[in-house]
Amino acid sequence: MTEHRGPSSEHREVERAIFVRLLSRHYERRTSLQAALKHIEPSRLQAALERLQQQGVVDTLTADSIRLSTCAQHLDDLGLIGI
Repeated sequence: MTEHRGPSSEHREVERAIFVRLLSRHYERRTSLQAALKHIEPSRLQAALERLQQQGVVDTLTADSIRLSTCAQHLDDLGLIGI
């Protein structure tokens, strides 16, 4: 059995901030997300978005817009994400 290694605590913090922000909106422009999370360096924010996309948590709609994946939205609609 292989061990699943999650992101480092530093990465988790940024990914959580993005996820919580998107949970309330499901869709957001990158510029709005960057403005809302201005305490996070743009390069760290971009790296976190890429990791979340690779894991199927967010989808990129256009160069400037992102959204929660349909799976993440469905889990939220089912009340399985209790934040």
